[in-house]
Amino acid sequence: MLHTRFKNDGIAVYKMTALQEAARDAIAKKIADNVYKMVEESCPACAESEHVVLSQKDMYGLPMTVAVCESCDFVYTQKRLTDKSLIDFYDGEYRQLDRAIPGIDPFYALQKRKGELLYDFLKEHDFLKKSLTESDFIVEIGCGAGGILHYFRDKGYSTVGCDFGSEYLNYGREKHGLTLIDGGLVALAPFFETLNRKPAIVIYEQVLEHIFNLDEELIELKN
Repeated sequence: MLHTRFKNDGIAVYKMTALQEAARDAIAKKIADNVYKMVEESCPACAESEHVVLSQKDMYGLPMTVAVCESCDFVYTQKRLTDKSLIDFYDGEYRQLDRAIPGIDPFYALQKRKGELLYDFLKEHDFLKKSLTESDFIVEIGCGAGGILHYFRDKGYSTVGCDFGSEYLNYGREKHGLTLIDGGLVALAPFFETLNRKPAIVIYEQVLEHIFNLDEELIELKN
């Protein structure tokens, strides 16, 4: 372990808001009660299991083992929530823990601002080519409430997104009329099969670090 301050003591590494502390405590209780289950992972880069523990907790003080692979030196989350528990976490406490902002409106406004920055970047570097029409879909994986897609829709593009947080998805659907689907990348397949179409641009904005099997994700994306 890097230092004793990284042991599993339930202490956060920075000052949290009351909202974050409430979410953290709820998650910690679910882990202790085995509602949220844990799984140990081999190295995702080389599949070796031998490792050296760097930390026994995350920045919120929740039990999460970070390790370095003894074979290839890749740093990864060695003990984490199971896929099912992660989905429940993203649908439950995640936004409250991560953003510490009460209500969805401020988060949505932040997403729209990110959408503007992404649009300007893509346009500046000629990713939004003249041949891209309104019928070409801009897709976002891990779209939250859909604020980024909202900006692209206002620019005339067709959009669709997916995520696991039902409250935020419903906000984007009901308040802003966005097409948002419950689930991950796989959940989008029926949507595009029905249209017999493929997306033109796929956005992963602060999402790749949440995906444990990137190989499978990239294969599914290609398909």
